[in-house]
Amino acid sequence: MAGGAISLGIAFAEGQPDDFHRAPVAALALGSFAFGLVVLLAGFRFSANTVFGLTVFGTLLIGTGTYWLGVSLGPFGAMLFIWSGTYGYYFFTRARAAFLTALIGITYAAVLALQPSTGLQCAYRPDGDERLTLRRD
Repeated sequence: MAGGAISLGIAFAEGQPDDFHRAPVAALALGSFAFGLVVLLAGFRFSANTVFGLTVFGTLLIGTGTYWLGVSLGPFGAMLFIWSGTYGYYFFTRARAAFLTALIGITYAAVLALQPSTGLQCAYRPDGDERLTLRRD
């Protein structure tokens, strides 16, 4: 519910960047808010497998929302992955938590690969200077 409330606030805030998609973010925020409400009201009746499945679904929902937030606001959406990952290690077995961590990595990698470039590149200089430099295309 917290992620839905935060996303809903972001969706209706003024002064968003050009790459922000208001309608999909609002729809996902309402969906995640409803998802959280169902878990809050009926979660104690769910089996461990159902809770794990819902956490996987929530992780994919966070990834979709992070994509639609755009390049400028995407890192704020990616912070929601911390909740999903922490939840996994707190409640599930090590194998399921490791699966959830891998899913978070794959989901965020897909978001970064599908979003348009920011124009910044990280360049390594192999001339003995052990620094990474950022440059704009």
